[in-house]
Amino acid sequence: MNDNESIARFCQYLGEYFQYITRTSSDEITLELEFKHSRTYAEIQNIRFKNRIEVDFAELPEACAAYQVPRLILQPIVENAYKYGLEKKRSLGIIRVRTVVAEHALFVSVEDNGQQLSDEQLGDLSRKLQIPLQGDEMEYTGLLNVQRRLQIRFGQDYGVQVSRGSMGGLLVRLKMPWPAPDNQQEKGG
Repeated sequence: MNDNESIARFCQYLGEYFQYITRTSSDEITLELEFKHSRTYAEIQNIRFKNRIEVDFAELPEACAAYQVPRLILQPIVENAYKYGLEKKRSLGIIRVRTVVAEHALFVSVEDNGQQLSDEQLGDLSRKLQIPLQGDEMEYTGLLNVQRRLQIRFGQDYGVQVSRGSMGGLLVRLKMPWPAPDNQQEKGG
C-alpha cells in the first residue's frame, strides 16, 4: 500500500504503454521500437507478479534495430507467455526474448519455462498456425493474428513457429526475411 516508488514506476510504464498504443499510428515500426514497447509491457507485468517471473531481453543486434515490422507483433507473444505459461507459477518463472539471424531469416523468439503446455495443446496450436490465410470470415486473435500479419507483410514462408523450448515451456519464433526486403519502406509489400 505504501510502495510509492513502485506506484511511480507503474504509472510511468503505463503511460509509455498507452502512448505507444494510441499515438503510434503507423502500421509498421522499427524492431527497436517494438522491443521497447514489449519491455515496457514486461515491466508493468513485473510489478504485478512481484519477482515471480524474470524477463530476459537479450540485446537487439544493431543490424536489426531499423528493420521494419508490423506493429504489435512481439508484445502479444510476451503477453501469452505470462497469461498461459506462467500466470499460475508461484516462483522462478522465466521469459527469454532473443533475436538471431540464420538461414536467410531473422528470428525473434520468446520462450518461457511454464509447465502447463501439454503436447496436445502444442499440436493444436501448431496445426492452427498451418492453416493458409483465408478471408475475413475467420477470427484472428493472439498468435494467429501475428501469424496473419507477418504472412501478409512478408509472404507464406514467414510467420509464427511454435515448439517446446529447452526450458520445457513454449518457444515461439517469429520468422521474417533477412536481409530486409528491398521494399521495406513500402506499406503492405
